[in-house]
Amino acid sequence: MEHFEMAVKLSEQTGVDFEEAKDALERNNWDMADAMRELDSVRRAGGSAERMEDNMNTQQEQTKTQNGNVTMEKIGNFLSNLVAKGNRNRLEVHRHGRLLFKIPLTVLALIALFWFWLIFPGMLVTWLFGWRYTFEGVDIPSSKEYQHHTQSGTVS
Repeated sequence: MEHFEMAVKLSEQTGVDFEEAKDALERNNWDMADAMRELDSVRRAGGSAERMEDNMNTQQEQTKTQNGNVTMEKIGNFLSNLVAKGNRNRLEVHRHGRLLFKIPLTVLALIALFWFWLIFPGMLVTWLFGWRYTFEGVDIPSSKEYQHHTQSGTVS
């Protein structure tokens, strides 16, 4: 049976107009029994298929909005934690055993983002002239801790 004939037959059996019958069939993958059940349940509820479809669309939009809000919240939390971690840890620059300055990793990342081709070659050249760079902070084990663990064999 063609889709047109199915819609006409459903319209006659349920007493709805052709468009409503066709829409119900489309929503139910052209399954006549499912479309008839849907139209009967809508009729019992006192509404139209269009109103039911509008309600379903509204619910889907609300779900998408809620999912989008959750995703944005997760991204915001991740970035917030990343910046906080970058501010707790720092790059320390030493020359001849003397500390020259400390810079938070967040600031280093921003500088590297904008002046990548200047910063990293500059660090390489200064390293060749005796400057040393170490990462220190709450989330980074110190070199003494690392040496202790490697000597005792606990670091994998």
